Amino acid sequence: MDSARNLIARARALAAGGDARQALDQAARAAALEPGSADAWKLHGSLSRRLGRFNDARDSLAHAHSLLPDDVPVTMEYAGVLEQLEDHDRLLEVLAGAIARQPVSVRLRLLRARILSSLGDFEASREDYRSVLGHEPGHVEAACALVHAGFGEDVGGLEGIRALLAGAEPGSSDTFRLNYARARLLETSGQYEQAFAAYAVANGQQAALGGMDITAKQRAAVTVMNDLDPEVVTRHAGNGHPSRRPVFIVGMPRSGTSLTEQILSRHPDVHSIGEQMFLGEVLRDLIKSAPSTGERLPDAIAGMSGRPWYEAGEQYLRRISEINRGSRCVTDKLPANFALLPWI
Repeated sequence: MDSARNLIARARALAAGGDARQALDQAARAAALEPGSADAWKLHGSLSRRLGRFNDARDSLAHAHSLLPDDVPVTMEYAGVLEQLEDHDRLLEVLAGAIARQPVSVRLRLLRARILSSLGDFEASREDYRSVLGHEPGHVEAACALVHAGFGEDVGGLEGIRALLAGAEPGSSDTFRLNYARARLLETSGQYEQAFAAYAVANGQQAALGGMDITAKQRAAVTVMNDLDPEVVTRHAGNGHPSRRPVFIVGMPRSGTSLTEQILSRHPDVHSIGEQMFLGEVLRDLIKSAPSTGERLPDAIAGMSGRPWYEAGEQYLRRISEINRGSRCVTDKLPANFALLPWI
């Protein structure tokens, strides 16, 4: 008979090989065999989350958290699922308990600060960022977050950011983050030419550290145009899921997608799930399952057993239903999904 340890090892190997569903089955067997194994529950929760089964992930990670309440990675993953499910009350309760037990945990403080900021509680978020700086005076993420939230005085303003820049490792990610913060402070003080120059420096530094690969983007665009031309889209029309529930909001950065989302979500029949990676994940699973042939990818997918286009749509709908079941429409605002419009 397999031990829980062996089942966990097998689940991890399957997950590393890309077979998350079989891995989830092994993790479930491990948890059933040894209910007191926090590793089994954590793995089951992580895999459930990876597969978009957020309610299952929440339950498993809650169990793991109850067994290991002071384990920061478990707490953070549990918090991540609660955030995706928009259970903010429980999320803040879990983080408050964890921080009460580990008040100097920088990772927990940073996580809560970001969540509080996203919920509009900027003063509470400020206190967590300031606490981080109290324990680690040169913490770049906390300092930059305070600047962008309008609390530049907490880090000593421009002089404080310049001091952090002087101590940052040249060519590191800290340098462009701090230059963005410097640009922000220059902008808010009305020094627009200097701010523009600082933004240009930060953009260049970020690009040098692995910014957008234009050639790769061009190749991907050509592939989509070749594989999903109007003839292919027309020929396969009607093979997907007929649901009109999801509303995809796409576009270039800073083009008004957030404002569009906010306007639509004010309607009582519309719920916003923010920026999710669900669609890309579902499409990757679909493409990975297609037989490797010389045909165009959509034809390979259409030749699969079952109803692959429909089932992919059903999988996407199940993922958004994990977050919201009742609303007539759900907005999915991920600007970069413009590249996936032919698949949609």
